[in-house]
Amino acid sequence: MTIVDISSISPSLFITIAVFLLIICPLLSLGVLRLFQERKKAGLTYIVTSIVGYILFTIVINVFF
Repeated sequence: MTIVDISSISPSLFITIAVFLLIICPLLSLGVLRLFQERKKAGLTYIVTSIVGYILFTIVINVFF
């Protein structure tokens, strides 16, 4: 196992990634949880929202970084 050098990542890029991960991951996990609870409409809404968040994340990264 080696040490990963993250010194080339700017602070603004790191904050952007952290914020979007804090938005996308919980929405996706809540969507899966709601599907297991057989609440399909809520589950699919969470999953679609997380996909939209991922698309928005991709656009932000491509435009600003």
